[in-house]
Amino acid sequence: MKLNALRYHRRRYEEIQGNRVKKFSSNSDLKDALQRGVKITEIEMLYEVEAFFSQYKCCFDMLVKVLCPITGLEPGTLSTYGDFGNRIVARLNRLKKTQHINCRENRLVG
Repeated sequence: MKLNALRYHRRRYEEIQGNRVKKFSSNSDLKDALQRGVKITEIEMLYEVEAFFSQYKCCFDMLVKVLCPITGLEPGTLSTYGDFGNRIVARLNRLKKTQHINCRENRLVG
């Protein structure tokens, strides 16, 4: 669901951008303003960028929840991707020291 939301916001951004390009190319006043260096803020595009990155962060948070059953950690041990993933890395490093993880077979051995 989160990945579909990412795709939606990317497509929506591209759609808005395409519409604006058409407007700019058909309106000589807008083209002249852009050539002079006038910056035009597209609020709808900004909303889509924000929504995209919010969903992106949510994808990481969901991935973290999947790590618990895969690595054998108790549910809730890892709850979010926060702190730039440093907590997850630290937790997985501790797990690596206490259990041998065979990555080729995607299972815990120990």
